[in-house]
Amino acid sequence: MRQQFLAHEMEKAHELGADRVSVLHIEPAHNTNFQRITSPQLECLGNTVVGVWQRLVTEQDRFTSVSTETLFGPMVAKPAAEMRAWADYIAARYPWMRTGLQTSH
Repeated sequence: MRQQFLAHEMEKAHELGADRVSVLHIEPAHNTNFQRITSPQLECLGNTVVGVWQRLVTEQDRFTSVSTETLFGPMVAKPAAEMRAWADYIAARYPWMRTGLQTSH
């Protein structure tokens, strides 16, 4: 929510000349604890935190959510030579990325 508010204020101020500022939310699909709705009052808006937030953001192009696997998976599985160090860092930080990709193909 703080990032969305910051994006809104950056857009209003035309920060760095921006006319539009959007939030890209990246999280591991394995992070099921994050996705749980803990407020009964919000359950009517969606089944996940991201689902609820997508309903609350009035301008739909200002918030996008993607899983770490979807965004980084192909780059970790077959990195370009110049991206090898970065791919190794991602694989070390999220060890399930490499094993999950190998078992899902």
